[in-house]
Amino acid sequence: MQTLMFSKAWIGFASLVFLIVFAVACASPTPKPTPTLSLLERLERLPTATPRTPQTIEQVMQGWQTSRYLDNKHLSKGMACATCHTPSPPPNPPTSAACLTCHKGSYTALAEVTQRINPNPHKSHLGEAECADCHRGHRPFEYACKTCHNEYSNSRYE
Repeated sequence: MQTLMFSKAWIGFASLVFLIVFAVACASPTPKPTPTLSLLERLERLPTATPRTPQTIEQVMQGWQTSRYLDNKHLSKGMACATCHTPSPPPNPPTSAACLTCHKGSYTALAEVTQRINPNPHKSHLGEAECADCHRGHRPFEYACKTCHNEYSNSRYE
């Protein structure tokens, strides 16, 4: 008799736990599927003004084919936006790791290639900088070391 009461109590407890879990699961809102956006819609959702980006995405899309900056140099080599800007939407700016996949593979190797330049912009006493600290992609080159070293000009490295 005692075993039968224990079994009934156990079944009752298990049923109560099941009902609570079921109620919580049903009460949670079901996430709505994300619609697939066109390229234009995705571009419109990108941030438009940060310290490291052009005024608007529209400027980039209108100007990259005639730009004097890295975006046009990459285009002339047959590269698409997604070559540097992945995932979509891309990190802002692209990471140094993305740059180094094409440019010498490592920061150390890049510093060896530019060792003839004095001071070597890729061998900083502060360690490895982010490529985008100087190479701005859609804007003019800006020598980041100039922040502290006023004697260095941008023109030496363009």
